[in-house]
Amino acid sequence: MDVVDWLMDSDPAIRWQVMRDLIDVPDDGVAAERARVATDGWGARLLAQQRDDGHWDKSTPARLTSAEAIDWWRSLPPARQGTLFPEWTSTAWSLMLLR
Repeated sequence: MDVVDWLMDSDPAIRWQVMRDLIDVPDDGVAAERARVATDGWGARLLAQQRDDGHWDKSTPARLTSAEAIDWWRSLPPARQGTLFPEWTSTAWSLMLLR
């Protein structure tokens, strides 16, 4: 088994990139494999961790009005404002794993 075969015998999150970058599969084939990332393998397991309300953890206040969200944000220490909060579990951090 060569490296490409080994990579192709992997998760859709890896396979679609191998198809695009290493073995020149037509765009429609790459797109079909990439679409599987959300429903199969690592990507599906990661997305399954998102709560029904769209949050990824329980430490973030949910269902705030705009005014409440602003008050909550202002209550954070300045070093926390402007960060991808909460670290490692916010949507931005989670989606970076899917990239």
